[in-house]
Amino acid sequence: MAIFNTSFLPSSDEVDVNKIYTTCLYRPTDFITDSEATATHTFEALNGGLTSKNISDAAKPYIESEVFRAGSFVRGYFYGFNFPDRFHSDQFSASKSYLENATFDQDMDGISKTHFLKHYSLGVNVFCPWKCVVYISFQGFFAGKATKYKSLLDPDFDTLHKNQGEKWFFQLYVNGTEQSGSRLVLPETTEDDEKEPLEYRYRWHHRTLCVQMEKGYNEIDVRVWPKVLKTYGGPKPKHQTLCGSMSVLAIKSGSDSYLGGIPEFYSKEGPAYTSKTSSDTDN
Repeated sequence: MAIFNTSFLPSSDEVDVNKIYTTCLYRPTDFITDSEATATHTFEALNGGLTSKNISDAAKPYIESEVFRAGSFVRGYFYGFNFPDRFHSDQFSASKSYLENATFDQDMDGISKTHFLKHYSLGVNVFCPWKCVVYISFQGFFAGKATKYKSLLDPDFDTLHKNQGEKWFFQLYVNGTEQSGSRLVLPETTEDDEKEPLEYRYRWHHRTLCVQMEKGYNEIDVRVWPKVLKTYGGPKPKHQTLCGSMSVLAIKSGSDSYLGGIPEFYSKEGPAYTSKTSSDTDN
């Protein structure tokens, strides 16, 4: 605990500005003392010399939250939009492993992330000044066209998966790593010859996850991929996110008690990720 010098008694009646400054305001030290009898710390100890005792009820003087610069322990990001982000099936590549595997279901496990495109608005590259626990939330109103077929209408029809119907899939990635439990699905919105999609099949989705991030730049993004079942001569599957938002709350990590320092009071159960570097590639 950094014990601050709370009094100053000049040695003479003369005003010594340097003495006042170094005794009361700013004098760096290479140690932290918790002895009130030898308290010599100035406000310079605020630069990394505080411990948990400084923010306890018994601290002398008591250090309240307003004395810390905003962003010292918690930082946040938010972005919302109410204009449509549109995707067309021609933007995407087919997955060979999916087309050859009749057992693929709605989970889409095994689809390479190289087939997914990044969502235009649901993504951010954030800088974390310290190792942190991060709460990520994203939501949106997902609409579009995808068809549920009852019969074989096209010679190039995907007969292995025709009973599953076409769908649009959305998946959250952190630094290129897929996040379990974050997948969203926009199901089929029409059947066979129906011209217009049924609006009650549209979906409002929301997801919140907790992860750990290292100091540095970290990339967070939602990626998109459609399941297309036939070769189209007419209108093809399409999607639009009509509105949505993404928020990121980063809380500075403390220390495990056996390592010393300030213990954490919140969960570290989320998976840990290293920051994004120029050497990272998407496979």
